[in-house]
Amino acid sequence: PDLDAETAEQVSLTQDLQVADNLTVSATLFGVNYKDLILATGSFPNLEYNNVDRSQVRGIELVTTYRPFTSS
Repeated sequence: PDLDAETAEQVSLTQDLQVADNLTVSATLFGVNYKDLILATGSFPNLEYNNVDRSQVRGIELVTTYRPFTSS
């Protein structure tokens, strides 16, 4: 297909918080701006690929890490 190359600009901000010796909480805010996003539609084996002029993704990721055993 006649597709343009997909490009993206991404930004993210992460904050880690040590709640206890064995517990960490992390939050990441992110955003991605796409230009000429390549989108597949249909179902296999009849997939069709097209460019989407502009697209945005925004979100937050939360992670909790617990380590029941810590090394001394």
